[in-house]
Amino acid sequence: MSDPIVEQITEWLVAALTEITTAGGYQQDLAVVRPEDLADTDAPIEDLTTIVGLEDPEDGGAMTNTHRFWIQPFGVITYIVGRGGTALSVDKRINRVRSDIEKRLGVELETYSGARSLCSNLADFIEIRPPEIWIDSENQATCLLCHVAIRYNVDPTDPYSQC
Repeated sequence: MSDPIVEQITEWLVAALTEITTAGGYQQDLAVVRPEDLADTDAPIEDLTTIVGLEDPEDGGAMTNTHRFWIQPFGVITYIVGRGGTALSVDKRINRVRSDIEKRLGVELETYSGARSLCSNLADFIEIRPPEIWIDSENQATCLLCHVAIRYNVDPTDPYSQC
């Protein structure tokens, strides 16, 4: 059996953000992981470690006989440790990381051609919500939390498939 639709969308988001590299036309290389990837190692958080985590799912609209709609928010946290070997200010690095994430998601939004045309034909829409910034003194990093919400639907009796 394949993974649930929400897991397939999560895997798509991780893969899409992994494409943020200087070779791919972006300002930096993000080191994208899921939370459990960090639990497997005792290594400290490094510069540009980007964690993609689930947030609480939201109701995406009235259910029909053929569709159950969901909005799955994600928190995309990037750790910016010092200047990361660059001469750039932390603020400039924050702006570049945020803009690269928005650019990559924008590339996907450009392909929109109707329902289920995004995220490998799994999603209906991607919403980029306002980010948050804070200092993580334990990891000696500035954190940028980008909020991304992806709307999708599933069969109302089987979240592993779509109608």
